[in-house]
Amino acid sequence: MAIITSENKEIIELAEWGFLPDYIQDPKDAKAKKIRSGTLNAKSETILNFPLLKNMRKQIIA
Repeated sequence: MAIITSENKEIIELAEWGFLPDYIQDPKDAKAKKIRSGTLNAKSETILNFPLLKNMRKQIIA
């Protein structure tokens, strides 16, 4: 997605977001992109289907 940041309003930059586990070394590699795309639109009804989000939920609630 293209975004304009507050740092320089004249430059359009590409942004990616989503959850990544700590063991991912390079956030731009293929494995990271696959994980990120699978967690981008996580729904509360299916959060327990994703081990990464399940663990995060336990940490947030605890």
